[in-house]
Amino acid sequence: MNHHFSTARTNVTAKFGIRTGRGKRARPLKIVSFLAGGSLAFTRSVAVGAGVPGVVLSSLQFDKGLGVPCVGTRFLPSAMSKILSPHEVALEWFQRLWIKHDGSVIPELMAPGCRGELEGGHITHGPEEFGSFHQVMLGTLPDIRVEVVEIVAEGTQVYTRWVARGTHKGAAMGLVPTEEEVMFRGITWMTVIDGMITAGGDCWNQGALMAQLQAKTLPA
Repeated sequence: MNHHFSTARTNVTAKFGIRTGRGKRARPLKIVSFLAGGSLAFTRSVAVGAGVPGVVLSSLQFDKGLGVPCVGTRFLPSAMSKILSPHEVALEWFQRLWIKHDGSVIPELMAPGCRGELEGGHITHGPEEFGSFHQVMLGTLPDIRVEVVEIVAEGTQVYTRWVARGTHKGAAMGLVPTEEEVMFRGITWMTVIDGMITAGGDCWNQGALMAQLQAKTLPA
């Protein structure tokens, strides 16, 4: 297990190698959260690559004089190391992201090179860009709930039919908040390989939603 840390301004990066089986190449982990106290540090990481557990917890003890980790331990709880099926990934994605508004699920379930084809022709690359889209939606409909109606999965492909409801309380889309409740339906497709979303997209009538909100802002 190789470590490389940079502690300037408390920014920490790390690269671990974990073997997926005899003769197989080690896979890197990407840190998604970091907590430090005294000489101890704890990280939550996601595996990058196929055939590896989705989440890894690590504890590190730093040498106070050198400022480098001297002891490291990895934890792979069985409940967290299970690779989710495409059906399970889709359900987890909607429950955590669009019901609980838990953005941490994005880097946990979305591969770094994931290409997203969003309604309106907008393309995203990777978790960070999709996270920005998620924030825009929450900034427009803070109480949005996207409830799953049906999930159909075959092989690495999974399709989810859903219905969304929320209140227009924010101006993130450039429209004056109307405090009106809105409802719209759509379909999301994903390609899921080894528990990670590698591509995806959605289809819903964004134009009709924008027209509905704009109509509410026009003077009577």
